[in-house]
Amino acid sequence: MQPGGYYKYYIDPKYHNFITEYCMNKFSMRHDKVTKSVAYETTERIILNDPFYQFMDFIENFLRSVGTEIGGGAIRYFFSELHPQWRILYEGEESTFYFSINDAEIKNLQNTYAILLENKIDGSLKHLVNATEQYNSQKWNDSIRESVHAVESVCKRITDNPKATLQDALKALESKEIYIHPALKTGLEKIYAYTSDEKGIRHALLDENHKCDQADAQFMLGACASFISYLCQKAEIA
Repeated sequence: MQPGGYYKYYIDPKYHNFITEYCMNKFSMRHDKVTKSVAYETTERIILNDPFYQFMDFIENFLRSVGTEIGGGAIRYFFSELHPQWRILYEGEESTFYFSINDAEIKNLQNTYAILLENKIDGSLKHLVNATEQYNSQKWNDSIRESVHAVESVCKRITDNPKATLQDALKALESKEIYIHPALKTGLEKIYAYTSDEKGIRHALLDENHKCDQADAQFMLGACASFISYLCQKAEIA
């Protein structure tokens, strides 16, 4: 078969649907312009020539849309052998990755994702996914904001109050005679308060002259994930 023939441009129908949507959303291409040859060439360009962050965005969207039914082995090999510092936190409609060489950190995030998925706490899950995505994109301030919002969403679930804060959730737990060690409660409140007061991270998000860094974002992502797991287990949501 000559170049450009059927075998060169054979593409699984599910993948063709995905790449068509991807091209329309990312490159503003018309639906009828994403032929099999264009789909093949676009895929080849993304994999071989595009910046790494764009390739990762492509893989992330692929997993969310198609899953691992097509090319799952190659994707897992890519992460486990070629780029082990990137971990898939979970696979599904909100699939995302996280850059870390710390196994404990990964397990903490995966555990929190599992709790939110199992109990359908969608608001918190979405914020935590966004926090991870912003972290991967090196948008530290945005990642911190989303991490805090993820905690707030769980607090709202625990208290059934759309305006609830972490303090409200802790009080709600105590009102149910659920014991929280005073030192731990104080620590949680102080860390959370740092994100809310006028000198804290949340205020910094509105101040263009104050930029949070990777260490801030990494700490808050891990801390907020731990908050979520702790609150859910204490409230017996999980």
